[in-house]
Amino acid sequence: METGITYNVPAELMRYHAIVEKDFSTSVHIDVFDSETSSDNPLIELDFPINTLASNGLLTVSVAAGNATSENMLGYFPGEFTGIYDKTNGVEYPLDTVAFAELKISDEAENLFTTLANPVSISMRLPDIYQLGGERAGGRIQS
Repeated sequence: METGITYNVPAELMRYHAIVEKDFSTSVHIDVFDSETSSDNPLIELDFPINTLASNGLLTVSVAAGNATSENMLGYFPGEFTGIYDKTNGVEYPLDTVAFAELKISDEAENLFTTLANPVSISMRLPDIYQLGGERAGGRIQS
């Protein structure tokens, strides 16, 4: 792909792994599991400190997780997880994507929250090929 050129790319919407309602007047912990596997390790763990979101009621948290090592994910992340090629200097900038997530928080009127009062802790499980016994186990992953 080149900068400034328009491409048609087929894309799909990824399903949410979890949609939960929570009261954010206290600290909140959410574990998101993969319904397609029997793993008891969550795909994503979210920790919201107290008063992270200003709300007078329940908020809906929708979470989707993606595994960039799966060919099934290519339709959800157009561009095949690659970087860009800068033809002005002949440099390709790689994008080494391992996992990604979408987090959507809304109130009862479906207004989206785009600002948080406190940082949220997010932990994501690495794809199976990076786990012990996987083909890339022990490989170095940088962020």
